[in-house]
Amino acid sequence: MHADVPVFENRNPIRESESYSGSVRAETPLADVEAIPLNDGTEWQCSELDYAEYVRLYPGVDVQKAFREMRSWCNSNSEKRKTRKGVKRFVNSWLSKAQNSGSQAQGRTTVKNNNNFERRSYDFDALERGLLG
Repeated sequence: MHADVPVFENRNPIRESESYSGSVRAETPLADVEAIPLNDGTEWQCSELDYAEYVRLYPGVDVQKAFREMRSWCNSNSEKRKTRKGVKRFVNSWLSKAQNSGSQAQGRTTVKNNNNFERRSYDFDALERGLLG
């Protein structure tokens, strides 16, 4: 390496925040977030780290509500349940679609006209006659 080229370490701040006792706070399952039923009969519980990341990445989505919907969908479609290996991809895809559709905006009210103006009906023929007349 050249002496004048800075060396950047590939450091993971999450790994650095692990306690030395070997327990990782980030891997703690969240009890208040619905678990996702898997095709092997077990359930996948979202960790604190994953949940925080989903909330950060999808600000327009009520992530807790989305997990309830995913659980309900998996219970209703047991033949389409995901594997332990594929469940995070399923969750990411679900949240991405919810973000892009705008159907789960957090605390936002939708305005039908995208403005605050009252919708009015005009008789343009009468207006034109009045201007020309």
